[in-house]
Amino acid sequence: MAETTLTTSAVLEWIRTAELPVTDRVAIVRTLRDTTPDLVAVDPRLTGRIRAAQGIDPKFIDSTVTALENSAVWQEFTSTTPKELRQYRSIGDDNRPLTEEVLAYGDILRYTQRYYHFLAVDKSREAYKAGKQMSGEARLSIQPHLSTIADARPVVGRRRRKAAETAAPPPAEKP
Repeated sequence: MAETTLTTSAVLEWIRTAELPVTDRVAIVRTLRDTTPDLVAVDPRLTGRIRAAQGIDPKFIDSTVTALENSAVWQEFTSTTPKELRQYRSIGDDNRPLTEEVLAYGDILRYTQRYYHFLAVDKSREAYKAGKQMSGEARLSIQPHLSTIADARPVVGRRRRKAAETAAPPPAEKP
């Protein structure tokens, strides 16, 4: 039995040319996520501290590494090593291209979602307008649908639809 070896370029070409359903694309993204080294599960309790740390200049870490390297006494009294600090700092830098690419992909996906919603809204407006212009039996047959669409239609500009709150309140019962 012949052993098949896949190259990165062969996998990439297959992904480019295959007509993959969304579930398969999700599986590919999850596989990339699951095989990315040093990923950490999100801990909401650390959100504030992590956000605050983002404001600290990386030079602070670099200066600490240099200081610890130059003081053996200091290393004895701390719970970290210069090697550990360098490793933590490099993980973020090593994954930066992947992070930027994934964020760009997410931005494109969100834009695409909004774009197709825009198209659906635009086509729905055209269909509603065409339905309003119909007459006779055809108009009567779709009138319930037109009413439903009109109720869901957003208020645009200065026009205000007559809302239920403008109706007179029911008379109060006398005891």
